[in-house]
Amino acid sequence: MSKNRNNTSYTYEQLFRLALDNYQGSILIIDYEGKIIYCNDGSGRMLDISKSWLESQTMYTVIKAGLAKSSAGLEALEKKVPIQKYIQNQHGDGMFLYSHPIIDNSNNVEFVITYSQDEEFMGNYLKWMKQEKSKMESGMKYITNKKYFPVVAQSPLMKKVLTFGAQVASSSSTISLYGESGVGKEVLALHIHSNSKRSDNIFLPVNCAAIPHELVESEFFGYEKGAFTGARTDGKPGLFEIANNGTIFLDEIGDLPLSLQAKLLRVIETREVRRIGGNQNYKIDVRIICATNRNLKELVENNTFREDLYYRINVVPIKIPPLRERQEDILPLAEFFLMKYNRKNGCNTSLSPEDIKKLQNYSWPGNVRELRNAIERLVIASQTELPLNLFNEADFMTSPIPINSSEINQKIEDSLKDALKKYEIQYIKAAYEQCEYNAEKTANLLGIHRSGLYKKLEEFKLLRKK
Repeated sequence: MSKNRNNTSYTYEQLFRLALDNYQGSILIIDYEGKIIYCNDGSGRMLDISKSWLESQTMYTVIKAGLAKSSAGLEALEKKVPIQKYIQNQHGDGMFLYSHPIIDNSNNVEFVITYSQDEEFMGNYLKWMKQEKSKMESGMKYITNKKYFPVVAQSPLMKKVLTFGAQVASSSSTISLYGESGVGKEVLALHIHSNSKRSDNIFLPVNCAAIPHELVESEFFGYEKGAFTGARTDGKPGLFEIANNGTIFLDEIGDLPLSLQAKLLRVIETREVRRIGGNQNYKIDVRIICATNRNLKELVENNTFREDLYYRINVVPIKIPPLRERQEDILPLAEFFLMKYNRKNGCNTSLSPEDIKKLQNYSWPGNVRELRNAIERLVIASQTELPLNLFNEADFMTSPIPINSSEINQKIEDSLKDALKKYEIQYIKAAYEQCEYNAEKTANLLGIHRSGLYKKLEEFKLLRKK
């Protein structure tokens, strides 16, 4: 016995019938003679006949009356095995059936229960499943290629930033992270996400500078099937749809083209997206965290960044101090990366007191990213103690790619600027080829950020399309 909020009592039989009658599809039960002993409301809808009439008939008379072409239930009754079948009713409407026989101890069929769904419902369900699978696969493409590091901080300055980040995490306000390249903006964004109510949902990092301008709109907002030449036949959800109910991290926001800035502003204000080629708006609930190492105010003054978007994303601005201003973090970070890369490469490298002193005296213009890359390089270069000369600032500029002197010892005709550009093109091309066109490996090899590499590859027309 159960009661509802009005204190009305329901028997279990009433509750079961309530559940069966409100089931989307058809449920029909026949006995060992083929007589219909129960059917729900869906059975009448699918066969276009009254439920009361069905419950006074056998499945044989239903077939004879032409209400259905055949019966999976009668086939299961005869063969004593579950039967799956596709049939049509008298109007030609398709139905998918699954009939399951209930067999007693003497191997006799007592009842057959048939579950049915109409073809339109199944088509819509399969389409929805395909869309959800596409969203998941697209999301995993972004999140499985990321390597997140725990937040390591000992300095009062960085602890203050982390504390404030955790405090604002509970809101849904847009957050903007400012700081030099390599200070750990993505790590702080993940820290905020992990402390929010959305922590169980997706954290989707997107490097705005790494997406070719002609693809930014389709990546952000998705597209419907046939929206343009080369579009996927089933369409594609955009990044905002994928990140729904979670957090989207828009790194290098200052590199977004002006045409996309207006559309991003609309998404922030309406919390809706519309796919390219579509006429339907999709509601989204996404926390937006932006990041940049550029001065957005200067971009606004130069008319390369929308003023209204600047104020809309700058609700909660957070500045991350460079590594040189938080000396207390250098050694803990170095030890963390040392442990990580020792374990990864099966090494046992350690830091001597002199190593530590040189680490702390270096200015680290590339911030935490440079420190991480330097420690990885040092671990790989030595299996025991670190070679001290590798900590010299000049050595961080040592070329990992051999320079062909014959290309330099030639008649001087170009200006220094043109000559440097020519050599830069050759150098980046050689690194890109050496790394088998892997942008992340190339950026690490050159000691620059991926967004900077993508800009160079696009500028020099070296970007290799997948």
